[in-house]
Amino acid sequence: MAACGPPGGITVSQLGAVQAVLKDVRSVMEATRARADLATARRLDELIADAHAVQQAIDDLIAHGAGRITAERVTAVRRAFGVLAHTRALIDADGRDVLAEIDASLAAMAATLDAIRFDAIPDQVLAISPYKLRRDAADREISIYGYFPSIGSDTVAEVLVDGQRVTARRDIGRVRFDAPATLAAHTTSSVVIGLRLPARGPALATPLEGRLRLVAGTPYAFTIEAQRDSPDAFETVVGHRHVATADAREPERRIHLPAASLFAETVHDPRYDPATAQIVGVQTIDVSVWTSCDDCARASGRVAAWTAAAVDVTLHAPRCDYHVIDQHCDGPSGTRFACPRVCHGGGSRVALTLVPSFTVRVKGAPEAPVLATRRIRAAWQSVSVVPLPSLWTSARVSLVFDDDFDRGETVIVVKRDAAPVALPFFDVRVDHETLWLTTR
Repeated sequence: MAACGPPGGITVSQLGAVQAVLKDVRSVMEATRARADLATARRLDELIADAHAVQQAIDDLIAHGAGRITAERVTAVRRAFGVLAHTRALIDADGRDVLAEIDASLAAMAATLDAIRFDAIPDQVLAISPYKLRRDAADREISIYGYFPSIGSDTVAEVLVDGQRVTARRDIGRVRFDAPATLAAHTTSSVVIGLRLPARGPALATPLEGRLRLVAGTPYAFTIEAQRDSPDAFETVVGHRHVATADAREPERRIHLPAASLFAETVHDPRYDPATAQIVGVQTIDVSVWTSCDDCARASGRVAAWTAAAVDVTLHAPRCDYHVIDQHCDGPSGTRFACPRVCHGGGSRVALTLVPSFTVRVKGAPEAPVLATRRIRAAWQSVSVVPLPSLWTSARVSLVFDDDFDRGETVIVVKRDAAPVALPFFDVRVDHETLWLTTR
């Protein structure tokens, strides 16, 4: 199951494999950081910086490998596994979908690490798949991804799922098993999974642990209000572009844009009442960033969330200090020489451009009576068919999504002749007196 290096040592090729793993995971963390809230982004910044520092140390060991002692290589690999362990801990403690791609990257890299035998590096859990398990799921196969030198290819592993013993099958980079059916009745949002290792002394007596997240079968709560409007009482309007910026003077910005003020800024039409404006869509047109040099932390910006009432934008424009970048260049006859590059540092800048869409009442239009109200709890990947009164002209569809880890709200007003609309959590279409809601 494992490829061994020389006794007591770690080879340059093994360092290269660890370097590749860190590069992949770090790249995904940097992409995720732009979508995370400020607290999560700061934690990711720490992990990204740690990964970068370990990568630089490994680069140095690879470049000068012949003259370095084995202990330095072991220390570098331990530091790399430490970064992966801290990344795993962040995912276990959080559990929101924004970190799912990092979890997938750790799972994908597990086979690379598990195929190598590193001296003095203990077993380690890197990821658990699926990222979230629906309590009503028919397929309950669970995979624990990681580096498991203690478990041979012919070994039957033992897993504890919330205290229940389960037999697991061993593959390269993972062990897999079927979760017990009793999880369907579990009332908490996660359960502890312990992987029991073959006994090799007190250090391995305690199982390796991770968390399996359990989500409700019906996280969608819809409210549908069918109305009879005066002709053209409401209209859907697309606003002009709004640009949000951050730079070194204010490197961390979280901007809250209420619907009424955003409408007044981006729609200049006196026919509408801004106080009645509700957001029905937000499109990010562009995110432009500038940094002092390519080695500095990148600025980022994203629409963190939006509801009918407001849009939240998160911007990050970090400063970069003066520093020297160690690098090696190709010389004659296949030689390599040091050619450090200086980055003078400075600030960064980010500009995010978004276009909002609204539903808004036309001034002077009479109030629309509500003909009927329906409330529906919907499951994942389901279709809800809602009959509407024969006299309806518009329907206000509000959603609160909550799976115990992620939460979101959205609202849309649809009319009889509306085209199908795809929203972040569901699709909606109308057909005469019938409304169709299709969840993700």
